[in-house]
Amino acid sequence: MNKNNNGQKTKTSGKDGTMRKRFTILELLIVVSVIAILAGMMLPALNKAKQTAGKLSCVNNLKSIGAAQAMYSGDYADWIVPMRASSHPYGVWYCRLTGVKEISGNPDMPGVPPYGVRYFMYSDKRAKLSTFRCPGAKYGIEQYKYTHFTLNAILAGSFGSSYLLAHKSGNVKSPSVTIFAGDAANAGGTSGENIYRFAYRHDGYDLRDDGDPASSAQYSTASPGPSKTNLLYFDGHVQTVAFSTLLAMPRPDGASAASNAALRTGFDAESGTLLQ
Repeated sequence: MNKNNNGQKTKTSGKDGTMRKRFTILELLIVVSVIAILAGMMLPALNKAKQTAGKLSCVNNLKSIGAAQAMYSGDYADWIVPMRASSHPYGVWYCRLTGVKEISGNPDMPGVPPYGVRYFMYSDKRAKLSTFRCPGAKYGIEQYKYTHFTLNAILAGSFGSSYLLAHKSGNVKSPSVTIFAGDAANAGGTSGENIYRFAYRHDGYDLRDDGDPASSAQYSTASPGPSKTNLLYFDGHVQTVAFSTLLAMPRPDGASAASNAALRTGFDAESGTLLQ
């Protein structure tokens, strides 16, 4: 349909002889506007669904890490996997749980069997398949270099540390309140000494995030805001917890500050052994 000299719409004939109506520019603009409005309404819901999916995947990965830790303790005289077991590059906890031979590719390298979890270097094309990855993290495994998670260093201990003691599973008296691991705020996965070292990336975003997981600002003592972190407890369950909840926990014996009270809960932190 065309407009005649009087501004009235006229019909045009198609090749098959049928009469067809043409859309005016105004009508097209209305259709485009409606589509834009609908897209704007759907975008927040889609983003929320993506965040929820990332959070659930993170929870499942942490549960797998908890199961791997239980098997590790069974093979190593009840010892909890330490943050770092030796000075060797493959002595870090995520390599120990994955299996040193599997990480190194060297069949002659001595001993740690795999425990059902997978770790790939950040340069590996399979890095997105790593169990030690949180899909809810703003930055990929390449920025974090090794893992999106960290252990509770006060529970796990670390080789060469003068104050981080290694513990056995038998030291854990209340597994359901003992934090074993969680989202890491910074790169490397070996710095979970207080609650500021965890990332509060779920149900919102961490206010300390400056875009560089290797930066000290990522685990500064500033408040991360109302967002939450996924924490793996020693009995294997995962809970999404706000920073304010952890900060308000009562201090057990030996807790020097509110920032490490939550990480000392449920076990005797002073009964461990130095790894030298």
